[in-house]
Amino acid sequence: MAIEVPLGKDLRLEFEILEHTGALLRCRYVAENVTGSDLFLFNRLYHDLRDDGVFDVDPDLVYVDAADEVLHLSKCIPDLPENVLAEVLIVPCVTALAAGSKVVESFRLSLPPQRMNPYLTHLSAPVVGFDAVVFSLGYCRASALRSGQVETVRSIAGPALHIEMTAAQQLITRTAPVKIGAVASPAKKTCARCGITFPPESKFCTQCGSPLQAG
Repeated sequence: MAIEVPLGKDLRLEFEILEHTGALLRCRYVAENVTGSDLFLFNRLYHDLRDDGVFDVDPDLVYVDAADEVLHLSKCIPDLPENVLAEVLIVPCVTALAAGSKVVESFRLSLPPQRMNPYLTHLSAPVVGFDAVVFSLGYCRASALRSGQVETVRSIAGPALHIEMTAAQQLITRTAPVKIGAVASPAKKTCARCGITFPPESKFCTQCGSPLQAG
């Protein structure tokens, strides 16, 4: 099990539901590094490590579980279930988050969501009857890493960073439950470079001039 860190100690983590229909749940999270040193987020999940060594990363991929009518979504190093043998541990690629900076990402989840543990794909089952969502994010502190532990790998989206680590060694923080009815409206636009949000009618970031993307 990961080491749980109180919300706001290392990361200021915000989560919102942008859209909820009968077939789709669209969400966004903002993770801000509030420490004085770099962090690495285990947020670049992948479907497969291809034979040519390329990670098939997918920004919409999220691990799914549920309990007590709460849907649990996470981007982290998944726990290896008891009595399951794995030749290679599944460790997502990472995003480097400098002190004082933040990352803003959105993802889409088809409904009904399927329970998703990459070690138990044959046991996937739909989740029904939930009325709130909790989001968790795994990470590690740069100060805890050995020299050379962060390596550059290839992904379908270009060069990526990867760190060999176990699920029990990672830190994790989670949000409070967000009610399904709490849909953000209207959706703001976010600068992919600066992470700043703007009103939906805005077209360009006033800080760097980059075109803005909805959601």
